[in-house]
Amino acid sequence: MIDMLKALDLMDVAFANIAKDEDLWLDEDFMMAIFDLLVDKIPQFGECLIFMFDKKKSSPVGSRCVNDKAFLFSLSKTKLRFPTQNDIVQSHSCAILISAIAAL
Repeated sequence: MIDMLKALDLMDVAFANIAKDEDLWLDEDFMMAIFDLLVDKIPQFGECLIFMFDKKKSSPVGSRCVNDKAFLFSLSKTKLRFPTQNDIVQSHSCAILISAIAAL
């Protein structure tokens, strides 16, 4: 239970920082470091993060084909940080603004 409270405290601090500087929402180093204190304290949590981002292949929505499986967490992270599709580029500034509001 103490670790869950610590996780909430870490998120609270991170959201306060995002509310001050909404560009942090797209700062990969900042976002991926939010729970570093927990990773240091609970090595299994660090292993879980590595698994989810680097080792777990999942099917995209609407497909059950084995050949379609991909590293969806890493792909999502990349799409958010480096928008190239026109619809994502157009909503990029709006997403940053929403992140700052949500962080409040």
